[in-house]
Amino acid sequence: MNNTANLDDSRSMPADFHPAADCLKDRVILVTGASGSIGRVAALSFAKHGATVILHGRKTARLDPVYDAIEAAGFAQPANL
Repeated sequence: MNNTANLDDSRSMPADFHPAADCLKDRVILVTGASGSIGRVAALSFAKHGATVILHGRKTARLDPVYDAIEAAGFAQPANL
């Protein structure tokens, strides 16, 4: 049985898809590993689209720059765990 995804599937997202700026408004998203590269990008992207993010990481001090970047951009105030 072949378990590979069919990239030409009619259910796939259009190449020119752009989510609405507020598509995550009124959502709260917990981002684990938020001080790492992927977690940081995810947290900033979620915040950019209107979500309130909860930042979680093993080293709280490393979350501060992510927290500061979200606040500096004018997004909803995040929380640190």
